[in-house]
Amino acid sequence: MQRFFYAQRLGEKFRNYDHLRDVLDNFICDIARGNRRTSVGQESMNVLKSVVLMLAMLVLADVAEARRLVVATGSGEMAGAISVAIARGFCAEERVDVAIRPYSNSFEGLKGMLRGEADLVAVNRTGFVLADPDPQRVCILAMLSTTENQTKILCRQKSGINSMRDLLGKKIGVVYGSSGHYYLDAFLEAHGLNPQKLRIVEMKKKEMPCALATGEIDAMAQHGVPTETALRLMRGQPVIIFCENGIDVKTAWLVSTRQTAREQAVKIKRLLRAIEKGNQYIPRRPYQASRLISSIRGQSYTGVLNYISNEIRYTLKEGRGHVRDFSVLEEWAEEHGYLERRSRRNYSLFWEPKLLRDAFPGEIR
Repeated sequence: MQRFFYAQRLGEKFRNYDHLRDVLDNFICDIARGNRRTSVGQESMNVLKSVVLMLAMLVLADVAEARRLVVATGSGEMAGAISVAIARGFCAEERVDVAIRPYSNSFEGLKGMLRGEADLVAVNRTGFVLADPDPQRVCILAMLSTTENQTKILCRQKSGINSMRDLLGKKIGVVYGSSGHYYLDAFLEAHGLNPQKLRIVEMKKKEMPCALATGEIDAMAQHGVPTETALRLMRGQPVIIFCENGIDVKTAWLVSTRQTAREQAVKIKRLLRAIEKGNQYIPRRPYQASRLISSIRGQSYTGVLNYISNEIRYTLKEGRGHVRDFSVLEEWAEEHGYLERRSRRNYSLFWEPKLLRDAFPGEIR
């Protein structure tokens, strides 16, 4: 009787599969009559094997469908719309489970993705160029955000800095090869100053705020939390900040391996739609968005509110117009010895806009 019950349940499970229906009905009847293996015959045993195999395939398919997408990020808020999409429930609305895996910076996040620790990564242009991925393995899916004024050169006025020219000969804290380092060089060159006449001090970004407050360095080129922390530590001290729009447009990108883009195409398109909902939510409700982002990222509410209101523009686009920006940064990286490769990349080969176009058919992005 128990044997008949399980066979009947299998029949109900596969009732919609036309190619198995007739033969499976006969098989169930054989078992219900109590036939032994010899009377069931080889054909029915083959059917049983097929049923078990298909059950296993269905289970694996269900697991694959349920598996969450893991997005690697750096410590900044250029990927803030992903946090909002998760916390506000936009990912759930689009039927995709997403988790963020934070790294110290997006360069490390990209390396982590390539090691299989994440499915996608939100990476800035500097991190992407310095990681030097292979265009046959890695692709750019979409641009997530831009900023022209997030990176700042924060200076101690007590060090005798009152103008840009006063930076020459001073000790400037930077993270070598970072977007802050690139911005500092671009800023100085835009004003006719030679970056080689500065005394560059290599530091970790967590060390910079205290070093600036105590006078160990005269200035620092950073963005986000380190700048926020330095201003808090130097409250009451005279501070000079250099920051200009038009020096550099910092961009963040959603990147995956080409294999992931193929195998997880449906989920990625759902994620893209969820991110767009986050993009629309942030400017409409900045206070609520700041609370959502700060709760996920573990950062101060006031700092996040400043970033998303005054510094970062969240926009989901193909971003092909920024291809040359990658090449310009590559030249800088080669001059500083950050890339071993000497042949130039064709960065347009990384672009893979199909999933973005499929997620928003008929729209120009």
